[in-house]
Amino acid sequence: MSLIMGFSWFYVVVTVANNRSRIEESLVQGSLPVEYHGMVFNLLAALITVSGVFLMVHLFRVLGRTGAKRANSSGLLTGAGLAVALIYTPPEMVHAGIGMLDDNSRSLIQVAQDTVRETLPGVDFGSIALVSSQGQ
Repeated sequence: MSLIMGFSWFYVVVTVANNRSRIEESLVQGSLPVEYHGMVFNLLAALITVSGVFLMVHLFRVLGRTGAKRANSSGLLTGAGLAVALIYTPPEMVHAGIGMLDDNSRSLIQVAQDTVRETLPGVDFGSIALVSSQGQ
């Protein structure tokens, strides 16, 4: 549970930190009055700052504690690390990794892909872009 929470938490934080221009565009296009835009960015900055402090607290818990507290913090930090790795992994590396799979693994992925396409007909997965991808 800690791993999933750490992954989700840090995925949101890193995505928000990397997409300031998209957030600005969204605020301009939205119906929120301009005088509140600064408040939104201040709250997002507070989210990033508090997340950094909590990350340090969990790091110190891993280094200085034993037992359940250490295990929970370890899971949270592992999830955070996986989120960062997922966000910053270049697409070329992902494609190279898929190219190294054997035939059985490729066929398993192909069956899963076909099942998803049959279950969700009409969804163009090529047009889906992650927010953190910045169009790359």
